[in-house]
Amino acid sequence: MTQQLEFTISWSPENASARLERLNHNDKPVPLSGELSGIGSVSFPFPAPLESTHRFDWTLMFMGKSLKNLKATVRLDGGDALPVKEHEDELNNRWNDSGLAEEEDE
Repeated sequence: MTQQLEFTISWSPENASARLERLNHNDKPVPLSGELSGIGSVSFPFPAPLESTHRFDWTLMFMGKSLKNLKATVRLDGGDALPVKEHEDELNNRWNDSGLAEEEDE
């Protein structure tokens, strides 16, 4: 079985642009296609095997810019956004990071 994931990164200032350059899910590359740039945020939907733990690692590029309050989240099958990772301090040019999102037991 598969589920639909939507990985999102947001940042400030909200009028700054950035591009998602690389995304891995559970140690496997996610084939990136379509619009991978955004102003204030960028989202990428993709299908993935049905799992309860979701580990991501990524590269967000914003050459010549400084961004802060970076936040990565994921939505599982259109549900509420689950936190993956936050970085409040200012970064220059890129954000290479990783994080984990786990579904809560109901």
